[in-house]
Amino acid sequence: MRKYPLNLHRFDEKIAVLETQEDACEQILLYGSSFFNNWTEAKEQMLRASDGKYHVVNHGFGGATVDELLYFYRKLVVPYSPKAVIFRIGPNDIFNGFSAEEAWNMAWRLMEFLRADYPGIKLILLCVFDYKSVREEHKTAYAKFNAYQREYAVETDNVWYLDINDFFYERTEDIGTFQGFRDIFREDGLHLLPDAYVEFAEYLTKKLENIL
Repeated sequence: MRKYPLNLHRFDEKIAVLETQEDACEQILLYGSSFFNNWTEAKEQMLRASDGKYHVVNHGFGGATVDELLYFYRKLVVPYSPKAVIFRIGPNDIFNGFSAEEAWNMAWRLMEFLRADYPGIKLILLCVFDYKSVREEHKTAYAKFNAYQREYAVETDNVWYLDINDFFYERTEDIGTFQGFRDIFREDGLHLLPDAYVEFAEYLTKKLENIL
């Protein structure tokens, strides 16, 4: 049973803006929720960080759930024929009451749509990373969702799971403790400060070197 009232038109204005972006066939698509939506300079920062190698189109929007990512697939993915898609998915579905398994089953459908439409496409799944304001009741579900992502990447060609938690902590030994975070979060304890996204572009570029 659906856990939240589904309004597939709540992001229509944002989607209309995203659809006006220039043609970006055979490039890298960021697809997901507010972590990407708030990365407003992703294209420029990834170009600089990769010395012009990675051409990114950012199609993150609001608090997108997988239902919404599926619904807008024909508008925000298909016209771009991407060579690779980087995902930030899972937390909003779990936040709205779905179990990790339910959230992953929906995400799996999205992955399989892409693999069917674009044979050989590279899919890169960012982990549901630790953040300062995470609710205690969500921690286990996030860990389970990450386990599903990791398993899918191991078992599926051209799919990679990226654990990016080390970016958010001061020390390696603090990873997973939800303590000792770097001072890179906005007041909401989830989204990054603008300067942190500059760093993240450098970080992600290095992560992608052996994939793209």
